Amino acid sequence: MKIGLKRLLVNLQIKQKNNMLKYIYFGTPEISAKVLESLINGYQKPIAIVTSVDTKSGRGLQLKPSFVSIFGTQNNIPVLKPNKLKDIEDELRSYNADVGILFAYGKIIPSWLLEMFPYGIINVHPSLLPLYRGASPLTGPILNNESETGVSIMDMDIELDHGDVYLQNKMDLKEKTNRLDIENFTINTAPDLLIQVLNDLEKNKVKKTPQNHSLATYTTKIKKEDGAILETDTDETKYRKYKAYLNWPGIYYIDQTGKRIKITKADFIDGKFIIEKIIPEGGKEIDF
Repeated sequence: MKIGLKRLLVNLQIKQKNNMLKYIYFGTPEISAKVLESLINGYQKPIAIVTSVDTKSGRGLQLKPSFVSIFGTQNNIPVLKPNKLKDIEDELRSYNADVGILFAYGKIIPSWLLEMFPYGIINVHPSLLPLYRGASPLTGPILNNESETGVSIMDMDIELDHGDVYLQNKMDLKEKTNRLDIENFTINTAPDLLIQVLNDLEKNKVKKTPQNHSLATYTTKIKKEDGAILETDTDETKYRKYKAYLNWPGIYYIDQTGKRIKITKADFIDGKFIIEKIIPEGGKEIDF
């Protein structure tokens, strides 16, 4: 009864336009919320959102909803926060959505969920697949000094970032391009690519290209210690780490007294890594 009532409310709130596909959106962080916002502006609202459970953060360890959860609530979209996707299977099926759209959700998608949608699940992946599959596609190209990266719109399958590619858009990586630049490129590019794919699906004119799996490369989840500046790092490597880990986890070194010094601003001039601002352990930002 509760599910039926929720479906009625959704139908009243979200007026589906002629031939537009009904979709459920899966996502969690801020970048995903921004992509969703632009997708709504250019297409229409999802009939539901699936995001991570609220997490404890801050000094008081208060429960905090995800960015996508906050956005959904502000825009009167039903938000589901399951510990396990299986817990909401019946509710998801009750929406009778045509397709799923996923960007940075954070959980493994089971086969039953992929098969639930007539058009499958469309995945946004911020790299030029098959390169940089996995959890950290934004940082990998910078760390490896690639000349380009981009955004891929993919038809998800059961394997990791393995499905056929609908569309891609390339971005040149210049000397000072950092992770935030790639994030902004993704935010500005992904919604238009998604809308193009959705429009093509509506007309049954969509084309997909299988990935060349022999060229696949993989990334792993970023850890805080990845931001450590090592004595063996070259100046160029230090600068790549700075660009790749900007904001989080950030980069740091351990001084002679054993204290951690966070580097908050740096540059690369004439082949030298130049530290401009730091935050000493337990202190405030100062000039280096």
